[in-house]
Amino acid sequence: MSVNSLRNFIAATQSIRVQDEQRLSDLGRIDSVAVVGSTCSGKSTIADAIRQAVALKGLVHVPMRYITRPKRKQDNTIENTHLE
Repeated sequence: MSVNSLRNFIAATQSIRVQDEQRLSDLGRIDSVAVVGSTCSGKSTIADAIRQAVALKGLVHVPMRYITRPKRKQDNTIENTHLE
């Protein structure tokens, strides 16, 4: 994914922001992005938005997420796989 593609996607959202624009500009190519946050901070919501974004179709793959905590009723079963 190009830096401009990621920058345009971020600019179109209200829930993501670039902390350091210069560091993003210094990248030539982005091979991966890690979404990090506490419980209920919206990580799955962001991953779903990225997965469904028409502008990113074919450019981004959101991998399966493996979870070792107990299952919850609202867990996203498309993205999450529980391990015991």
